[in-house]
This record gives sequence, C-alpha cells and structure tokens, in this order.
Amino acid sequence: TEIDVPGVMVFDEGTPWEKTLRDAEPHEEMKMSMREVLVHSSNLGTYILAERLGSRGLYKYLRAFGFGDTTALDFPGETRGIIDRPSEWQGTEKVTVTYGYHYSTSAFQLVAAVNAVANGGMYVEPRLLDRLHQVADVLVHPGHHRGVAGPRRRMREIAAVAEVGGQVDAE
Repeated sequence: TEIDVPGVMVFDEGTPWEKTLRDAEPHEEMKMSMREVLVHSSNLGTYILAERLGSRGLYKYLRAFGFGDTTALDFPGETRGIIDRPSEWQGTEKVTVTYGYHYSTSAFQLVAAVNAVANGGMYVEPRLLDRLHQVADVLVHPGHHRGVAGPRRRMREIAAVAEVGGQVDAE
C-alpha cells in the first residue's frame, strides 16, 4: 500500500498558530510505501499513516508500547516519561506527536519499545540480569509479556527498514 505524501503541509492555516511543516528531504508530492516513509524518515508520511489511528488510537499504541509508565525494573530514579492525553494536545502537537515530539521517554522505555518491534509485536518487560543460566542451549526467562502490535509479518517489515534495502522473508 502506498500513500500520497506532500513535500509541505500547512496546519491551522489563517490562525495565529499557523505552522508549515516539511520533510527533512525536500520533495514534491510523491507516493511512498510504509517502508519508504520509515527509510526516508518522512515526518509528513508518518503523520498521514498515524492519522488513520486518530489521536486516541495513537495514544493507546504509545501507552501499549510502554511510554508513560515505568518498566517492571523498579530501577532507582527511573521516570515514567511524559505523555499528555490527546485531549491536551493543541495545535500542531496533534501532528508532531506522530513522529516523536511532545512526549519524553526513558532509555528503558525506548529499548523496550524497539524490543517489541523486534519480537513481532510482543512486549517483553525489560530485565537487568546479574548472570545468565543456560539450559539445553535455550535461555528461558519468565516474565511479563503482552502483544502490542501485529501481525508478525508487519513487525518484521518495520524491523527490516533498519537495514536500507532489507528484505522481508516471504510467508
């Protein structure tokens, strides 16, 4: 699936809060796949894709990926980060939150979210280990797991973007 991504979008036009947003790589309107949006770090493409979720849907996903909560680590000084409810998003905050602005995360939250993508949409609570035990060539760690996104193929496609020109195995 491809979407039309303009090179420039104007928000709150004709108001004191009018804001023009552009992608970092200048371009005319063009079609982009989700993979291309991620590879080219298209803020406008990300917004267009996230807009389909709506503000509440996006907020629900951000929370499911662990943003706005401390992890199960109970690490001294760990913060919850900051993420406002969608009803508090104003002006272009409704747009920029789709590509990582207007909220803050801890390093643990970010690692856990990337881990969920790498694990096919399964959130695994992060752990700090002082040693590893290997049993029959398998490391099994009991812990809290929850699905946050899917299907698995979509998550592998997202992960493949980390390698420009990466391929996704056919199922």
